[in-house]
Amino acid sequence: MTYEELKHALLGKVYEVYDVFKNFFNEEYVDLQNVPSDEIILNKISQRFNILSSDGIISDFNLTPEEIADIKDSLHSNVYPFILVYWPRVVVTNENNRSIVIDKLFAKVEITLEGTIPYECRGFSLNRAHYNKLQFTNNYMHSHISNIPKTDFTQFQNPCLGSGPICGTIMELKNNYNEMEWMLFCQELSMYVTVESLTGGPYYRMENLSNSKECELSGCYYRENSEISLYDFKALQRQLGKEGIEEFLVYYLQNGHLKFNFINNSFGPGMSFIDFLIDISNCFINFYNNNFKDSLAQAGVSSQNIIRTLYQKKVLYTVHIVNNKVYTLCDDSHGSVDPNLYRGSHVCKFKGEWVDLSLDWEEESGETSMSTILSPNICLIFLKHILKVLNYRYENNRRNNTAAEESSARAHQNVCYL
Repeated sequence: MTYEELKHALLGKVYEVYDVFKNFFNEEYVDLQNVPSDEIILNKISQRFNILSSDGIISDFNLTPEEIADIKDSLHSNVYPFILVYWPRVVVTNENNRSIVIDKLFAKVEITLEGTIPYECRGFSLNRAHYNKLQFTNNYMHSHISNIPKTDFTQFQNPCLGSGPICGTIMELKNNYNEMEWMLFCQELSMYVTVESLTGGPYYRMENLSNSKECELSGCYYRENSEISLYDFKALQRQLGKEGIEEFLVYYLQNGHLKFNFINNSFGPGMSFIDFLIDISNCFINFYNNNFKDSLAQAGVSSQNIIRTLYQKKVLYTVHIVNNKVYTLCDDSHGSVDPNLYRGSHVCKFKGEWVDLSLDWEEESGETSMSTILSPNICLIFLKHILKVLNYRYENNRRNNTAAEESSARAHQNVCYL
């Protein structure tokens, strides 16, 4: 066996995996690193089998498969070869069709000399070499990464994988080398980095990113009725009319995702206030665009004028939703971060050259993720009347029926009460 044949026996699977990555991502965007050098391989052979000649040149290696496997084990030494995948720009999108652009993203995939994923590894890790102000000050590397490693930017971060299909592929590749599974892994990795899965519970939601000093809008379930102002609701009623509001409430009950709980013998909201606020606001937008807008046009009413008035009257708000609170935009709150403390830090080597951290501290128009919501007061009024009818009918049915199951079932009939 020549040295080249021995080297292929030791490292062949690594290069086969690398070929899969090169074919999928293109060679300019992948880099194989940490492969044992010729010097390291020959030293291991010399140490374990004492077959190195006096002049350091060996033309023939007579090693059994067991001895080759033994060399492989010694070469690992808890440090594995790895492949870096580079994306100059990625657009991350979620189920709500919100998106954010991230630049200079890297994925690191460690592999064994057998061409598998090491059992102790997650499958892949991520890092980035460029951030804008919004992302850096919000600690946003990717929606499924917990933080930016600001004390050591060379540290790749493990993503949350949830229960996505890539998890099964990773487990397969931990157990066996399979070229088709590696091709599937590349496909799933390329898709993973473009998705913010809201159902998977991301560390950061792009809707929550904010570069502003913000003023909180009051809003929670547990406020006294006297604190719920009718001003916003009356403004909405003047614009849409009583029939329009009734139509929307029916639309929400049919198309929304309102959940209830049953505590202390009465029904209450079974979802967080923020989730309810987003749900009913999204329904209102869909209702207006799909139903009410056309009827306004037929009546010769300007839809744009109504929308403008709804914003002016504080019926609609453009907001950020951060940490389960709703904020309007004010002045910048992240100006105290000094980008010069971080610029130029090493991130990783790629194709033999260091890639250093770059920060864009200019404000980028259009990227700040905003949401349109109904006034929290209006949402609470709608909820108040829904619960009032639900509990009223439940109480009457409960009195008239001995079976609690029957009364509970009847309580879920659709009712419009205004």
